Amino acid sequence: MDQNVRFQGLRSYKKRSLLFVNEHFYSKRNAEDRHYGQTLVISEEIIVRIPETVPEGRFGLPGRSRIFGTIVIAARKYGISSTIFISKIIMDYYIGIEIGGSKFQAVLGDVKNHIVERYRFTVDMKKGAKGIQEEIQLAISRFNKYNPLAVGIGFGGPVDFEKGIICKSHQIDGWNNFPLRTWIEKISGLPSKVDNDANVAGLAETFHGNGKNVKNVFYVCIGSGMGGGLIINNQIFHGEKPGEAEIGQMPADRNGKNMESLCCGWAADRKIKAYTKRNPASPLAKLTRGMNGGEAKFLINALDQGDKGAEKILTEMADNISYALSYAVHLFHPKRIIIGGGLSLTGDPLFSRINSILPGYTVKAFLPAPEVKMALLGEDVVCIGALILAQQALQEKKGKRK
Repeated sequence: MDQNVRFQGLRSYKKRSLLFVNEHFYSKRNAEDRHYGQTLVISEEIIVRIPETVPEGRFGLPGRSRIFGTIVIAARKYGISSTIFISKIIMDYYIGIEIGGSKFQAVLGDVKNHIVERYRFTVDMKKGAKGIQEEIQLAISRFNKYNPLAVGIGFGGPVDFEKGIICKSHQIDGWNNFPLRTWIEKISGLPSKVDNDANVAGLAETFHGNGKNVKNVFYVCIGSGMGGGLIINNQIFHGEKPGEAEIGQMPADRNGKNMESLCCGWAADRKIKAYTKRNPASPLAKLTRGMNGGEAKFLINALDQGDKGAEKILTEMADNISYALSYAVHLFHPKRIIIGGGLSLTGDPLFSRINSILPGYTVKAFLPAPEVKMALLGEDVVCIGALILAQQALQEKKGKRK
């Protein structure tokens, strides 16, 4: 005779030492070797059906979102001699989207913000916002088979986060006053939430990265542009709309030059082009020959080859970034500063220089300066933060229904 067993939450699986198999497990041995619960995250409640005749050792792959699948559980602890057969599993999935000046990325993630599938696209600036909107539609169509519950978006520019309206993009034409949240909800039928990409990335690092267990975190994204986000007690700090912690837009002088123009990836590329033009036989010139953008990624390779010019460029970039960060230190007094974005992938050679230079731009009363660390979540940081936003959007929708 069949019977129903109800288990509450993933932790109960761990406490009861039950064995389950997710879509990445293809044998009992592989399942036993893995840390259970790390890859597959299931919803709050699962109904398990236990048929009388299920052969021991039967292993199957679980269903995707809200479809039938098979999971095997060892349940002798409960006096059940046969293997449990789960006849239905409900998994909650969300869509996280990153819209930047040079990169568009969309991911599908679970309730623990683990990325299950991704969709990437290099932004064509000539196509403007329309080109990115086409890619958003394609990404959502691709993920629809998982029946996602909500969408979160991290946008590279100032956002009216309450209304979900894009105020402006500093790199891509066509976004001014665009009602992104309303548009996303119309094409997807899902609750959505939009925020500035640096805010969203800071949220991700606070929950899952190098800002974990830190009360005040200032996040800086340095890629094709330069943005900032302040996280206080695990919450995004919002100024008056459409204000964000736009550290890149802070003036560097009285002549119109801003911090972004000194610190972003394109600023590094310009320095590299000027240097390699003067030094065509240098390792950096050889590594970047024929390139028209993205040269900064080869600074580390050139350093390894002893290129003194590459070392000078990196030190100059670290000095500019440290100078910009000193404003955040004096205004916000964060415990930790985290830098993400393409330029951060330069790694320790950049961060060791910043941590050495920043104290020199900090008043003595505020020393020691906050530690500056590389974003732990790498290029996924905005998308993971967008997954957190998506879950917030769903909760806010449920709250309105009550």
